[in-house]
Amino acid sequence: MSPMLSATIFSFLLVMAVGASGEGAIVSDSATATAYWQTMLPNTPMPPAILELLPHNSAVGNDGESHGDVTVAFFLEEALTPGSTVTPNIPPMSTSGALLLRRRDAAASIPMSTENFTDVMKMLAPVSRTMANDIWSTLDICENLLPVKGEKKTCVTSLESMVEYVASILTTGGDTRNLRSFSSPDVPMEGVVSSGRNKYKVSASRRATELSESATCHGMRFPYPVFMCHALNPTRVYTVTLEKKEVDVGGGPERMEVLAVCHLDTSGFEPEEMPAHVKPGDAPVCHFIARDGIIWAPATPSVPAA
Repeated sequence: MSPMLSATIFSFLLVMAVGASGEGAIVSDSATATAYWQTMLPNTPMPPAILELLPHNSAVGNDGESHGDVTVAFFLEEALTPGSTVTPNIPPMSTSGALLLRRRDAAASIPMSTENFTDVMKMLAPVSRTMANDIWSTLDICENLLPVKGEKKTCVTSLESMVEYVASILTTGGDTRNLRSFSSPDVPMEGVVSSGRNKYKVSASRRATELSESATCHGMRFPYPVFMCHALNPTRVYTVTLEKKEVDVGGGPERMEVLAVCHLDTSGFEPEEMPAHVKPGDAPVCHFIARDGIIWAPATPSVPAA
């Protein structure tokens, strides 16, 4: 962020220090969200990543701060073979400081563009300087999405817009009833950073879905939940059980079940995104999913086999 923009944010925060709280707009009714889910997605349970953003759940803070990042570390698919040793690097939650899920009408009232940054700040005031930087960063990312070849990508600001988007790219005719969703509640809010002796053994690995189509929604840093959803198929999605090799070394849980997505076509990747000594297009690469990440997949093939 430029020094001029940083100064603008600082001046704005001084003016808004005694501003309106904006509480009225940031309300999501748990019963309404649950009823919507049961109607639109009757064949898949609501994943913990969404449950944690509903009013009845106290696991998510409301201090307006968040420290997550959608940056992921890629590794080769063979690392998921049971018996392998891995050093998982899983991003922290981006929605851990967010307020509750917004209704679609409330979310749609926020102009998600850097051009309207000052208006967004007024609507969400009061916010800290850190959150102001996060707001700018997310607005900038969402209006400058750069999909690689074959990738579909967008930002969503409500549960309804997320469900409709993934249904439009994964199902025939946008049939939400043909969707399944997954998340990784065992992953700590702060994520997992492994290095040195802090290693994990892959004790089990299985396909979460046998289909080769999926979409992933990553949490973004914002005062309320915003997700960047994308699909780069074909993919393989795994549920992986990781166990610490040395219990008393480093941070992270002793055992956790995590989700991993493997992209089979990496020809559009940047060289720096690939694991060491692997060129784009040479091999599938995978990454683990943060606690607030949501994976979507069709329950049945979207296009009948010929």
